[in-house]
Amino acid sequence: MSYSNISATLSAADKAAILSDISGISNKLPFVINLQPDERHDLRKTGTKREGLVTGTYSLTMNNQSAIPSTFPLTEWTKDEILIMDLKDIRNAMATVVEGLDDTILALGVERLEQAETCLGYLEKAGKTNVALNNAVQALKQIYAVTRVPVPVLTVPAGGSVRIEKVVVGRLFINKGTTVLAVNKAGSTNPATVINVDPNTAFKITPDYKDMDVHNLSSSQEGAFAAKTQ
Repeated sequence: MSYSNISATLSAADKAAILSDISGISNKLPFVINLQPDERHDLRKTGTKREGLVTGTYSLTMNNQSAIPSTFPLTEWTKDEILIMDLKDIRNAMATVVEGLDDTILALGVERLEQAETCLGYLEKAGKTNVALNNAVQALKQIYAVTRVPVPVLTVPAGGSVRIEKVVVGRLFINKGTTVLAVNKAGSTNPATVINVDPNTAFKITPDYKDMDVHNLSSSQEGAFAAKTQ
């Protein structure tokens, strides 16, 4: 499912209620443990095959209890089998929520980075006539400097087209040339999905355009553009 922008708020009361609910869940699971990395590493894992061995043996055991010595804690094993199914149901329900939180945090990070970079450009421009602001901007850029790999500039022959795939969603498609470029979803002939990009302008890549065809509308001049791919 694609998104264009996340615009939402979470009230303090709702946040407190959610955290309280989570605390309530923990209180209902007092037997849950937290292993150290070395403990987790050293424990035998059931895995897919061993899990089948366990459940298959349990089923066979329950149907042939007379073959099992009375000293074997069959009741305790039954408790373990019921508990692990209950815990897996809870984990699966929570995993969906956690995955949604992770994806939303990731998407918000993209939006926040773009907002920060845009405002930093404004601040840098204003800093040309404000020494204190310029010093603050330069210090911020130096502290949090990120080494970027230059995005290669690709060319489109006059009247021709090129296809690029796995373009990074959320980044910009920038027309670096002097001709108008028509961008469409890869393989699409639908004119309604064409985006015309004028020289020295750009548009943000959405999931629909991660694979795209770029057409040069000039029949006499070569076109050029930049778009980061994975």
